[in-house]
Amino acid sequence: MRLETTMKDIQIKFGQFDVDMEVEFTVCMGYYLDTSGSPELLYDELKMLMEVNVNLVDDKMQPTIKKF
Repeated sequence: MRLETTMKDIQIKFGQFDVDMEVEFTVCMGYYLDTSGSPELLYDELKMLMEVNVNLVDDKMQPTIKKF
């Protein structure tokens, strides 16, 4: 069994909803047999929301995931 994942519909908002950065995206998953050129057995999409606070320390960005 082989799993291929991609992301689409990525939207990033800065400074809204009490967090530094909000990332909304869709994870796409396709399941295939291990053989090359096999047809797709199953396809699913998951909508995800991630909220991140960002701190700058010594010119390095350190993200802290608040909600995933």
